[in-house]
Amino acid sequence: MFIQKIQKLPYSAFAEVYDKTMYDIPYHHWAHFIYQVLDSAKLNSQSWVMDIGSGTGLVASKLSSHYRMLAVDISRDMLAHAANERGLTCIQANMTALPLRHESIAAAYSTHDCVNYLSDEKMLLDHLKDVCFTLKPGGIYIFDFSTEYNVIKYFDKRIFSERHGNSFMKWYNVYDGENKQVLSTIDITQYPTHILGRFFFWKKKIIREIHLQKIFDEKLVERLSRKAGFKVLKKNYDYNEITSPQRAHLVVLVLKKL
Repeated sequence: MFIQKIQKLPYSAFAEVYDKTMYDIPYHHWAHFIYQVLDSAKLNSQSWVMDIGSGTGLVASKLSSHYRMLAVDISRDMLAHAANERGLTCIQANMTALPLRHESIAAAYSTHDCVNYLSDEKMLLDHLKDVCFTLKPGGIYIFDFSTEYNVIKYFDKRIFSERHGNSFMKWYNVYDGENKQVLSTIDITQYPTHILGRFFFWKKKIIREIHLQKIFDEKLVERLSRKAGFKVLKKNYDYNEITSPQRAHLVVLVLKKL
């Protein structure tokens, strides 16, 4: 049996199956929430809006008829889908080093717990300062981050397995409560396809990605937001889907640049 094992950066191999894996995520609801906030802030069709950690551009594509969208992500593979399949303007960049001019963007947002990929308090503050730098005066920043409840209940020590075409994905998660870190290991096994459509099970390629996320305290995030130059306009949970903070998956903050 021929087995090839490869380790890649997060969201490289995963990009190929990402949209199919996340089919049940309420992107439309998130986009509607963002639109309502930006519409109340009087943004128009000429306003530039930045999607930070855009991935394949699912949320940005739903807002592209209202604003001039800019998709930003560290993964070139994810951005390839955003550009080729959704026609978005894309920039490959780190969340703490956005290559944009001072006060060039009207608003920004970051969904699906991208902020949790910032590994510590300093990186989170650097990110918030960087976003604040790129926003125009009075600019809006909307972002969410995962709760500890969400990680413990739905991810800790759980394995997710899926098949998409000739790819089989296994996703294993472990939560370190002491250090507030989530370690996710994603193995994607790819089988070449015979001309008749059958798989060569004796020959396969295993691609592994390692993801590490940090769980932040709500009050800490709010304090760092103010330190970075923002005012907290609103805080809610799960984009208004539920009312109980104790059982929320995501904390959502709406900030305004002072």
